[in-house]
Amino acid sequence: METKMLNEKLQGDPFDRESCINMLGKPSVRFWNLSPERAAKFAIVGVANKVHSEGSPLLVFYEKYGVDKSAFLLRYVFQQMGLFNIERRKLNHRILPPSVTISETYFMNKVIWITGASSGLGRAIAVEVASLCRCKLVLSGLEGDWLEEVKKECLDVSRGALTADDILLIPGDLTDSAKHQEWFQQILKTFGKLDVLFSNAGIGVSASVHSDVYGSTERKAFEVNYFAMTSLTRCVLPYMRERKSGHIVFTASVFGHVISCAVSTYAATKHAILAFANTLRCENHLFGVRVTTLEPSGVDTRILNEKLQGDPTERELSIKLLSSPLVKFWMLSPERAAKLALVAVANGSYGGTS
Repeated sequence: METKMLNEKLQGDPFDRESCINMLGKPSVRFWNLSPERAAKFAIVGVANKVHSEGSPLLVFYEKYGVDKSAFLLRYVFQQMGLFNIERRKLNHRILPPSVTISETYFMNKVIWITGASSGLGRAIAVEVASLCRCKLVLSGLEGDWLEEVKKECLDVSRGALTADDILLIPGDLTDSAKHQEWFQQILKTFGKLDVLFSNAGIGVSASVHSDVYGSTERKAFEVNYFAMTSLTRCVLPYMRERKSGHIVFTASVFGHVISCAVSTYAATKHAILAFANTLRCENHLFGVRVTTLEPSGVDTRILNEKLQGDPTERELSIKLLSSPLVKFWMLSPERAAKLALVAVANGSYGGTS
């Protein structure tokens, strides 16, 4: 839409801003821009006719008939699961057989930094990489004791290929962005380089917009799921661009593409990190920096049970739902998800849906 936001009110880097304004002023671009008046007419028509985005017919049903919240939530989630399960099965049967083979040569002798490595998908990725080939691992997480356990497990599965000196532990809170540069310099001092960053740490949130705890959980979720990731990226990016080599992997979610009830905050963080990652890829592919997003539809980890945050009632309902046999059957184990993730990374996929 052609407004002041696209020209004199556009903010950001002066050079990039000027380039954007020049591009937006081209006839080919202006042809596709709506005038504010035309856009306003479309908006009014949409509101008057109750035009909704994906999933919203259920919201209309809920508002009209006053369906109990838990029944509505269950109905909606099961509907979504049915769709996702079909797609995942198609993907697994068409592209990835039950026995997944990962190219170990891609990770050979690389320095790999994995955040959120103390449990769940991060832990599984660390163990899987350690079992593949000789490499250097940097493991970050909140729980230092748990990182020690992961290190021991990595050494065990490596069958002597890795030594204790090949694994560096960096316990700490990723939301403390002031520490990011210090940690990065510690990695360079220890191993001399960084090849791959798995930006994996995250939290789950279950809270409706009207919930009393929504505001506080919203800020915390964005701090962990978005701002910590972008800060860490901006810390390592200049180094990778200068070397013309590097790979940044973001753990996103299928909720970066779809929505459901009581996950607006979580879905918003995943939509945001996908937009950031896709833009990052556009800006840096000519500098040899690869970007991959992992978009799992469901991984059975602590983020879905004891670490799930948000409204107590909705949190309890979500945990019960996620513990049901049907959902457990549909979910991937962390180990299976890690294998699929490493296949996507080694093959240079833009996005890997597990």
